[in-house]
Amino acid sequence: MALALSSALFTLPARADDDPAVLMVKHAVFTGWQLGDGKVKTLISRRTGADKSGKPLFDSLELRAGMFYRRDLSYPDGTADSSGFTGRLFWESHENGFSTPVTANSAPFRLAFDAVLAEGTPQLPATSDGTGTIDGKSYDIVNVTMEGADPMDLWIDPASGAYARVVIDPKGDDETTLDKLAYATVGGKKFLSSFTYADDGEVVTYSEFKPNAPVTAATLHPPAPSATWAFTNDKPFKIRVTTDRIYVDATLNGVAGRFILDTGSYGILLTRKFAGKINAKAFSHTRTIGIGGEGDVKTDLLKVDTVQIGGNTLSNVVVGVNKAEFHDTDEDPDGLIGFPLFGGAVVEVSTSAQTMAIHDPQSSLDAFPGVTVLPDLSDGTPVVPMKLNGDVDVNATLDTGNPTYVFFAHDLAAKTGMKFLVDNSSAASHLEMSGVSGSEIDQCGSLDSLQLGPVVYSPAPGCSTFSETGRDVVVGFDLLKNFDFVFAYPQGKIILIPHKQ
Repeated sequence: MALALSSALFTLPARADDDPAVLMVKHAVFTGWQLGDGKVKTLISRRTGADKSGKPLFDSLELRAGMFYRRDLSYPDGTADSSGFTGRLFWESHENGFSTPVTANSAPFRLAFDAVLAEGTPQLPATSDGTGTIDGKSYDIVNVTMEGADPMDLWIDPASGAYARVVIDPKGDDETTLDKLAYATVGGKKFLSSFTYADDGEVVTYSEFKPNAPVTAATLHPPAPSATWAFTNDKPFKIRVTTDRIYVDATLNGVAGRFILDTGSYGILLTRKFAGKINAKAFSHTRTIGIGGEGDVKTDLLKVDTVQIGGNTLSNVVVGVNKAEFHDTDEDPDGLIGFPLFGGAVVEVSTSAQTMAIHDPQSSLDAFPGVTVLPDLSDGTPVVPMKLNGDVDVNATLDTGNPTYVFFAHDLAAKTGMKFLVDNSSAASHLEMSGVSGSEIDQCGSLDSLQLGPVVYSPAPGCSTFSETGRDVVVGFDLLKNFDFVFAYPQGKIILIPHKQ
């Protein structure tokens, strides 16, 4: 696309200065380069982030070849991860280094964002969207579209051609505004050097630009995981499934424990009591967010030498420890196990037979008939598109650690007109829910239905909560216990096998 369109970009007939095509030319002239023109084939830069008060959020190295990139991030808490785009798919490498593809809902947003960073927008089909004012100055607004990507509104200085603001997916579910765009000049070319997220004030800064530095296909590959699996048993082993939980036995640094299997957790979280037994010292601290009224909770980070599950061993694993306890369950477990179990393996979980099996990440899925979904794993949890009451589209986290209902934002029903029946005369209409971030009182009732592809669950018990926002919902074990699962995160898939009833 870039090569096909760039040759015609500067041969346009004379048009008014506010014509979208002319404005796109002005921007390309302003930067001195654009995607595919051969002037900037590769780019290495430093990318840092800070919150609105200036507190550092991350530091990273970004390697780019056109729209292909790899970004290696380090955080103040001592953790690190990576992300990138291969041209075919986006990928994320999480806390323990396991890389998973990013599919479904977030890919169109990421593609649009990438086009902005790679100066791929001047070549896109453009239409005028009027004018707007920022701090008393008028800008022309041009809407551009790209196949497979969210649309973008570009606020362009009609004099210079510089972008002052970019709105990705305007008026859509993913609407994100990048404000206060600034540029740096290096070698006669201009590069985007900073922008601010309008919603929370986070500032992203680019510096130390190295145009046309060596960037090879190998350097753009995902990194090797820091945690490693030794697969020595692919046979099913016993787990315990109750009406509201899945429990799995695991041995950490030689100490046996019982844990909640929690697909809604991006990590492994231990109770302080159990952590005191395994001879692992904290190397840093972070904040953990979950259901509950306390917001983010201080969490210690530990490095565990080995986690043995079902005859298989996961080594060199980062785990978290905070004040969370799980005494409300009948097992009094030692913590919960989430993404690190699933990230680097294919994991079968049979709730009907109460067994689990762990396989090599490239194992064939042909033997598993069921409903295949493509989860978005970008935050370390499986998020899939679903519908509430037949017509309300939501992004649903499949959370086996949530023992009960569907949790949705407190204002979702009002915003969408979704019917949510609550019997205020019943004691069950207001329930205390506990999670990693403490406890909260939620309003609970009944939804008409919950739909995942061809599977419809009706009626669906649900609770409105202030712990969720927008169209993000959490689907708990009350629904999920009706399925057996194959979690194939390295392949970007989950297979749901409904029970016969």
